[in-house]
Amino acid sequence: MSQFAEAGVFSRALIKKGDKILDLCSGVGFYSYLFLSDLGNSVDAIDFNKPDKKYLKKNINFINANILDYKFKKDNYDIVVFCEAVAYFSENQKIMIFEKIQKTLKNKGTLYIRTPLELSKNKSANQINNVVDKKIFENSFKPYFDIKYQVTTEYDNRTYLNYYLKIKEK
Repeated sequence: MSQFAEAGVFSRALIKKGDKILDLCSGVGFYSYLFLSDLGNSVDAIDFNKPDKKYLKKNINFINANILDYKFKKDNYDIVVFCEAVAYFSENQKIMIFEKIQKTLKNKGTLYIRTPLELSKNKSANQINNVVDKKIFENSFKPYFDIKYQVTTEYDNRTYLNYYLKIKEK
C-alpha cells in the first residue's frame, strides 16, 4: 500500500526549503499539497483538470492548462516534478515537454520523473500507454538532462522508473 506515496517521497527528497516548484500534470493537487507545499516557497501545479478544494493552500498556485500549450517562464523553477503522466504523451510531445522543462528550470535545476514501465508489449485496449522501452524513453530526455540517479521499483503488478535528472549546462 506504500506505492501511492513513493512519488511524493522521492520528489520531496529533492526539495530544499524555499525552492520554487513546478508540478506538471498535478491532477487534483494531492501530491502538491501533501508532499511539496510545506518545503517549497511556492508550487505551481498545472493540470487540465481543476484541483480538489481540500488541497488548496496559500503557496500552491493551481493553473488550469494543458502543458503542451502552456507558456512556461524562463529560468523560473528549482525543481520540476513530472509523475505518472509522461506515458500519456507521444514521443514528439515528450521531446517538446522536456525542452520546455529545460528552459523553465534554473541553471542547476532538477527534474524528477516517475513513469510506469510496461514489461510486456501485449497491452489491453484500456491499459494506459506505459513506457515500453527504457532506452528509448531515456533518449527522449538525454539531450536536455543528465541522469543523476535512477531506480526501478516494483510492486505486485507494476514496475516504475524513477529518475533524478539535472539540467545540462545551458
